[in-house]
Amino acid sequence: MCRTRKELEAMIVELGKGIPDMIKAFPEPSDFWEAFDEKADPIEEAACSMDVDWVRQRIAILLMQYNVPDAPDYAG
Repeated sequence: MCRTRKELEAMIVELGKGIPDMIKAFPEPSDFWEAFDEKADPIEEAACSMDVDWVRQRIAILLMQYNVPDAPDYAG
């Protein structure tokens, strides 16, 4: 069952709160992205098909806010 945008936004906010700790805990990019994807993928999977692009854009904004190096293009 799809989550509402309100629920997805709450999940994205929690993901964002964890980014600084992930950057510290996983200084190697490949390790960071593995940890990040473990948290981000379930959010995308919880979105209805019409909200997937919105979720990806929100994740891309988070990555820009934290200036995460080597960020994939989540915004599509």
